[in-house]
Amino acid sequence: MPTLSPSRSARPRIGPAATRRWLCRLVCCAALAPAPALAKTPATANTPTAANTPTVRPAKGAVDAASRIVVGLATEIAASVASLRGLRFRWPVEVGVHDDASLRAFAGAELERDGGRAWRAAQSAAWIRLGLLPPGTDLLAETLSLLQAQVAGFYVPGKRALRIARGQVPVGPQFPNPLHLLTGTPEEKLRFVMAHELVHALGDQRWDLKRLTAERHGETDVELAIAGLLEGDATIAGLAWAMREREPAFDLAGLFVGGDAVTWLLEAAIRLARRGLLPDGGGLDRAPAALAETLLFPYVAGSRLVLLAGSGLRRADGRRFAPGFAGVDALYDDPPRSTEQVLHPERLLQQRDDPVRLSPKLPARLLPRGARLLHRDVLGELLLRTLLRRRLPEPVADAAADGWDGDVLVHYGRPGDPAEQSVLLWLVVFDSGADAAEALRALQRLYDPPGDAHLLRLRDALVLVRGPDAAQCLRLAQAALAAQRRRPASRVSVRRR
Repeated sequence: MPTLSPSRSARPRIGPAATRRWLCRLVCCAALAPAPALAKTPATANTPTAANTPTVRPAKGAVDAASRIVVGLATEIAASVASLRGLRFRWPVEVGVHDDASLRAFAGAELERDGGRAWRAAQSAAWIRLGLLPPGTDLLAETLSLLQAQVAGFYVPGKRALRIARGQVPVGPQFPNPLHLLTGTPEEKLRFVMAHELVHALGDQRWDLKRLTAERHGETDVELAIAGLLEGDATIAGLAWAMREREPAFDLAGLFVGGDAVTWLLEAAIRLARRGLLPDGGGLDRAPAALAETLLFPYVAGSRLVLLAGSGLRRADGRRFAPGFAGVDALYDDPPRSTEQVLHPERLLQQRDDPVRLSPKLPARLLPRGARLLHRDVLGELLLRTLLRRRLPEPVADAAADGWDGDVLVHYGRPGDPAEQSVLLWLVVFDSGADAAEALRALQRLYDPPGDAHLLRLRDALVLVRGPDAAQCLRLAQAALAAQRRRPASRVSVRRR
């Protein structure tokens, strides 16, 4: 990424101390937690706002002091957020507050919608069998617990509803606190959260975010990639808005050009939060690594993607992305299709490298008698990297995961059987045979001693099988490598409003 040129030193720059404070606030105010899953039934009218129509309207029953504060604040800052982001409000946004009970009820209902509880139970079992989660982990319960601790605000596409946590709203006098030097005052934190969520509202009124972010059971990698675009956009736009509010002469172009410094500081703040060294960390240090990584990834890696897209990067065909948020807008027309493209933005922005989809044909005779498919998913480079980091140094794990080109995870078992009697197969393909060989060596170090894990490689593909019958696992691995069917990944459908 280009850096700031000395010849531009006269222009207002991002102050390192101020930037560090805002990035720490991003973590501490819990803007790093994803919005709960999307609701289905629109609750607002589909009539575009006219010149005399308010951009913000209070939620039903929002008459208490906290509600009046957030409605007033949203009304105050909506226009400046829209101006900075280069989008406009076409419909009113319904603004209100939520308490812990209402958030948990809402998030729980949304996470369980369309078979979500059963899906996440199956996901938990598969991830435990693979080694991504500790035994006994309930992924749904852990997600709800972390959301309750982390979510300061959320926006619901389809309903065009924005909610702020009641605990984030300063009601009554504020008293000086030394921590405010790092995390900001309650009012500053609230304004930052509000700006972040209003960016989501603006995006929803330009693109159909409800459709774009609809839950895709079996496509975890795609879901995380799309979340990287959305949360990276809202994070960088919210940061830019906060900096401009503090310093009206703030150089927006400098934010994109100096993106390396921004992402370095953001990653440093995240590392502190993951180790429990920041106030209001929201339990990130106690969450299973796989869950914490999937929750934080869209904000950290997504921010880097957005900053690079807005830096005027040149594509492989010689054309450039438009500078600033216009370059970010272009990503919505053809969003990333894998976490690989978010972790390595050049594989999306310069020379696009889309993943392959795998459909191995496994003979039923090689599966345990009476077994049925319990779970099927695509994990992606991010979760391969996360798995390897359990026992390997981060640079080694990340290098071994680099080169991922597609995967499929399938889990078979009989209802009521112990978990160790189930059979899990993970087929992963890489850009080259050398990449696959490096990943194989890393996985052999991870599963050492191997126990019931069996690894096999054929050219650019490798397969991991876990099961109680070693001979059967070997035959399954051979069949998966021999019968792998590859096709290009489907384009993510985006609808402009």
